[in-house]
Amino acid sequence: MLKTYLSILLLSSLFLTETNAQWNIGSMDITYTDATRSNRAVDVEIHYPALTTGNAVDVALDWPGFPVIIFGHGFVMGTDAYEFLWTELVPQGYIVILPKTESSFAPSHQEFGTDLSFLAD
Repeated sequence: MLKTYLSILLLSSLFLTETNAQWNIGSMDITYTDATRSNRAVDVEIHYPALTTGNAVDVALDWPGFPVIIFGHGFVMGTDAYEFLWTELVPQGYIVILPKTESSFAPSHQEFGTDLSFLAD
């Protein structure tokens, strides 16, 4: 039920976004530090609407701003498995953040959930 609700929410938000705007895709890898958890390193891959396509290129400016999606990967899956998401969403004006933590065979689900919460803050 929750999966269906989230799918409907995501699809409806796609239709509410301005459909004629097509942005280039900028990408970068960043490591944030969570000081509240002994300076835990939270590596992320970010894809964003950009002025030109490429790595670490200038962000396209838009007001009031671009919606942000923080997407948690599946079990033993890397961010490359979700390329279809950001290649579809970023040109429509979304920023997509993909944490790269806890992708091993024995992940800490609690740490990953806390990473997602930290990124949302």
